[in-house]
Amino acid sequence: MTVDDRMRDRLRASVFLWVALSGGFMTPASARSEADSTPSPSASGAHEESAEMKSHRRAAEQGDAEAQNNLGLMYAKGEGVPKDAVEAMNWFRKAAEQGDADAQVNLGVVYLRGEGVSKNAAEAASWFRKAAEQGLVDAQFRLGVMYDQGKIVPKDAAEAMNWFRKAAEQGYAKAQLELGEMYADGKGVPKNAAEAASWYRKAAEQGDASAQFYLGGMYADGEGVPKDAAEAVRWYRKGAEQGDADGQLFLSISYLTGVGCPKDLVQAYKWSNLAAAQGGADAVKLRDDLEGHGHMTPEQVAEAQRLSREWTEQHTSSASKRDNQ
Repeated sequence: MTVDDRMRDRLRASVFLWVALSGGFMTPASARSEADSTPSPSASGAHEESAEMKSHRRAAEQGDAEAQNNLGLMYAKGEGVPKDAVEAMNWFRKAAEQGDADAQVNLGVVYLRGEGVSKNAAEAASWFRKAAEQGLVDAQFRLGVMYDQGKIVPKDAAEAMNWFRKAAEQGYAKAQLELGEMYADGKGVPKNAAEAASWYRKAAEQGDASAQFYLGGMYADGEGVPKDAAEAVRWYRKGAEQGDADGQLFLSISYLTGVGCPKDLVQAYKWSNLAAAQGGADAVKLRDDLEGHGHMTPEQVAEAQRLSREWTEQHTSSASKRDNQ
């Protein structure tokens, strides 16, 4: 098992890519700030339109594209009105046909999902392209994924590279991660480890946990950057602290071997245990080997398990607070 192997497995995982394609709707910034004030349906099930909702509807009926998209979002989510996929699609289409890029993505999403309209992947791709050509970063990334996968449009690595680059150059971390992988593999572009590391770094510095793990791997192997075990550990740790299972596993290995950090079996167990809790077979084997082959005393194992519990409790609490904000 090497960092390189795990990088390739993860980056090419079709589940990740398909989730990227079928992600949620695009909400304009002006609508996001209003979302918390949207009234909920009454207990009786009746929906009384608020003054704000009536204002959106009036503007939408008068042809305002942003209002039409906002109204579509309300129907898609059932916010302030009964949830109605067909009505959502109709309003998205009105806005999209006026050139509203957010609405074009949203119309693409409903075609991709088959919500309020017959599922039509080709039509979805067409609307994503319209938004992408207007510079909408989310659409550019989705289009790049489509060309990379080849499930909706013909597979075309060069075209995927083109759209990932457009999104990456706008600072979109997921696209920066994918662009790094394209350079690492030489897909659609000559193989270039230094460029790969550069794009991984851009995403990693934005806090992308996967990119942090991959950049750690580049430092561990000396690919595209000077070989530096301590720097590898630093990036593994950043990903691990965000809950990245591979970052946790490779941080555990670093503590086990003492490469890039002081050897510490308690920390090795802690991080392998956390990775194992996410179902990683390699992490389970490492943790069980540490415990079962006399490498650690019972007291060390108990301390490592305590540290694992504390880490999980702290991060569960932090995640809960973020969700409730």
